[in-house]
Amino acid sequence: MTNSKTFSWKLFLLCLLVIVAGGIVAAVTTGWIDLGRLGESFPFLAKWVSSENVKEDASLEEENKKLKAKIAKLEKEVKELRAQKEMLQQLQKNLEESKAAEEERLAEEQRRKERYRDLATYYAEMEPESAVAILDNLDPGMVAEILQAMDPEQAGAILEAMDPGRAAELLKLMVSKAET
Repeated sequence: MTNSKTFSWKLFLLCLLVIVAGGIVAAVTTGWIDLGRLGESFPFLAKWVSSENVKEDASLEEENKKLKAKIAKLEKEVKELRAQKEMLQQLQKNLEESKAAEEERLAEEQRRKERYRDLATYYAEMEPESAVAILDNLDPGMVAEILQAMDPEQAGAILEAMDPGRAAELLKLMVSKAET
């Protein structure tokens, strides 16, 4: 019976050793334990530990560094592109504001010309002498605008009825406005 007790203990220890060895192999396979580094720490284990794992780890670390550098470069480019996008959006906003201001200016200019056309129609229906009596009391710039909005024959008749000095002044204004 003592012989069978010794045999049971030996069998038990052998089974325990197999289970522990299987567990270690499973842990190494799943990556829970890195025997490559353990082999570096204990030289007597180095002959059983593969140096391929150490080389593979170094290769992966190098690749990881390269990828991190690429990511940093791409993040920098994204930041620069966002800054350019913001600048372009600001430029677009400024252009839209300028366009709106220009459209408003043109609309105001159109309204002003329309008012002068209305006045020109009113003065064209009058006798030239009566129109001159009123126009002589107005600003020369305004009179020039009114005369330019008239039919050339009607404007000529009114200028003919005016004082020659005043007519010459108005003609100069009309020519200078036509050139601009």
